[in-house]
Amino acid sequence: NFAPMRPFILFGSSVMVIGMLIAAVAFISKKSEIPEKHVEVVLRTIGHQLLLSAKDSTSRVLPVIKSAENTYQVSFQHKVGFLSDSLINIVQRTFQKSPLAENYIVNLRNCEQKETVLAFEMNSKTGELSPCRGRTLEVGCYTIEIELLRANAFNFRWLWLLIIPLIVAGFYLKGKF
Repeated sequence: NFAPMRPFILFGSSVMVIGMLIAAVAFISKKSEIPEKHVEVVLRTIGHQLLLSAKDSTSRVLPVIKSAENTYQVSFQHKVGFLSDSLINIVQRTFQKSPLAENYIVNLRNCEQKETVLAFEMNSKTGELSPCRGRTLEVGCYTIEIELLRANAFNFRWLWLLIIPLIVAGFYLKGKF
């Protein structure tokens, strides 16, 4: 007769379901991470394309620097000048080819004063914000700072799938004791 064991079987089953859901959420979060080497290649590609748009095929793109959790800096060997639209279009085209980010903020800063000369944002919810289109940026020392905006890794709908079995088990066990 399994009647006395029914609360423990229900509770054990609930714990197993919760464990599997936690493992699935952890796997999904881990799967969505992008390797640092891939990020570096994509950002160096942006730098290379920008130099080519400025008719510079000899200068180097300096090593990419990770300045914060999801923020990277791309700089150049020599001074460069270009149209603001070139940077905006190159970043958008490159990110469309790579699953690197859907949401990002780009700041172009001059090297000496560290002031933002150009900034734009691509956001899947609000769209494109690029207030400085069409401007010619004079030849100078620039650093491109790209912040990859990550979506919230935890989906709160999964939380309900964790809580519902516990609530059911709790009501069932409450009636038994």
